[in-house]
Amino acid sequence: MSAAELLANTLSPDASTRQDATAKLESASRENYPQYMLMLSSVLAGEDGPLHVRNAAGLALKNALSARDSARQQEYSNRWLSLPNETKGKIKQDALLTLGSVSQKAGNFASTVVAAIAAVELPQGHWPELIELLLGFVNNQTNTNLKISTLQTIGFICETIKPEILSLRSNEILTAVIHGARKEETSAEVQLAAIHALYNSLEFVRENFEREGERNYIMQVVCEATQNASVAVQVGAFECLVRIMGLYYDKMALYMEQALFGVR
Repeated sequence: MSAAELLANTLSPDASTRQDATAKLESASRENYPQYMLMLSSVLAGEDGPLHVRNAAGLALKNALSARDSARQQEYSNRWLSLPNETKGKIKQDALLTLGSVSQKAGNFASTVVAAIAAVELPQGHWPELIELLLGFVNNQTNTNLKISTLQTIGFICETIKPEILSLRSNEILTAVIHGARKEETSAEVQLAAIHALYNSLEFVRENFEREGERNYIMQVVCEATQNASVAVQVGAFECLVRIMGLYYDKMALYMEQALFGVR
């Protein structure tokens, strides 16, 4: 049975089929973890594969890297870090390539995988080129799906990694995110992904909020997004405003008194 068939069977409505497939995957992860992860990343990156199977592969990859329990998370992290560099490199490459998939949903699946790997590697000083790669993807003018998935990835990374680990790249991350959220951006989906990424990055851009010019521009972009034609973008922008008020209330007097950017 192929990897794709096994993954498909984990989604079967038949309980027996589902349990058997799940048990076989768990056994594969224990007996040959490197091959198991390579198998999953290959299915995730396969443009010809059914979307629900690629989703299952992405979810299995993420679950092999992330755990809520701290002891288990440490175990998963150590297991990943002990993989040969060539194996890790291939899995990373598959996930990064899938960010630009012709299927936006596949890109969404990949964004969770890239973020899960980043959560393990960046705190260890590994994968130092990742943020630069992602920022380059955001500036890609020809692949909208790549921009959306990359902004989602940045948002997930900002959500899961301690601010001090990303602080050296905070200016670049903020620039990329704000660029995607501007009213001049023609894709509402790019704007929404950017607004969500901004929400998750607000905690580590404190220095930017200390500078009046930068703070004004951030507030302008967010306030303009509250007037977006897309209701989802509006909601995301208002959520950003609420979080900004919570984090930087001492800087907000001017904006509240003058209703500077016409939020309504």
